[in-house]
Amino acid sequence: YAKGEGEYVVKTTHPENPIFKDGAKAASGKVVSSLAEDVRMTCRKVKFYGLEIVSDKAKGKDEHYVGFKYKCRVVGQKGFNELAEESHSELSTFRRDSTDGKWLFLDGVTGAVE
Repeated sequence: YAKGEGEYVVKTTHPENPIFKDGAKAASGKVVSSLAEDVRMTCRKVKFYGLEIVSDKAKGKDEHYVGFKYKCRVVGQKGFNELAEESHSELSTFRRDSTDGKWLFLDGVTGAVE
């Protein structure tokens, strides 16, 4: 995300990621966008920086939990100036791909890291 490389984000997402598999859904259950569309729009609208990895814990040999913090600003929203800096955290699950052994993003819980 920090480099604005949306295609890379999609390529390094595990196929079992819910949005990768089924798309992003509204509360009604209707699919409103794909992972690729979401990532592309986020990369256009938000500048990410200050990534800090704060934890890395194995959950077996094929899964890891990675905790990180980052900062961002909304910069590309039509009709708005650059907005104030925001700080966020996430605990992400990465799973080793069974076909080639690469680590791929499975899912994440925002705000789960102190």
